[in-house]
Amino acid sequence: MKAIKKLIMAIYFLMAVSMAYGQIQFGVTAGIGGATQSDFGNIYDNDALYTSFNAGITTRKSFNETFAIKTNFLYTSKGRSFDVLKDGEPQKQKDKYSYLMLPVKAEYSIPVFNNRLFAAAGPYAGLLLDANQKIDGISTEIDDTKDIDFGLAFELGYSKLLKNSELLFSISYDMGLSKIIDNEDDLRNKALCVNAGLFF
Repeated sequence: MKAIKKLIMAIYFLMAVSMAYGQIQFGVTAGIGGATQSDFGNIYDNDALYTSFNAGITTRKSFNETFAIKTNFLYTSKGRSFDVLKDGEPQKQKDKYSYLMLPVKAEYSIPVFNNRLFAAAGPYAGLLLDANQKIDGISTEIDDTKDIDFGLAFELGYSKLLKNSELLFSISYDMGLSKIIDNEDDLRNKALCVNAGLFF
């Protein structure tokens, strides 16, 4: 809990500094997609996709018409789903990891009439809230999990300018670089999501 409070305080501090040194937009965002976990260097390990979602607040600081820095403060779920044998019967195992996630991305925009196309990329860090495994409707806690997940975040999208706000649609991909459990498995988080957001 102390780590969560420190993370929230750090985010508020960064927002305050950004507001003091230039124009910044605030908004909300949410998305849904598919997540999995695979070895380093692999995008996918043939497991069934786990339904992933995210929701939170977003900020964007523009330096000119084409370049900006964008951050999000998100609750996000990641994990994987795969088949196992339990008592000789095939069962579906679902591993769910919940994070508070903070990506910081450099964004490049191309004007399209009064709207824009954008691409963004940068690092992310996630603070683990809980990790649970479910087999045949029975949930248990996953042991030996790492408290911090970090990796790279990528986003491609379209922004429509409204009278007093800005509507965004994007596709994002999170590529985990750190191991998520302390055992022999070399698993990293991967997630592809479709998102919608609104800057006020």
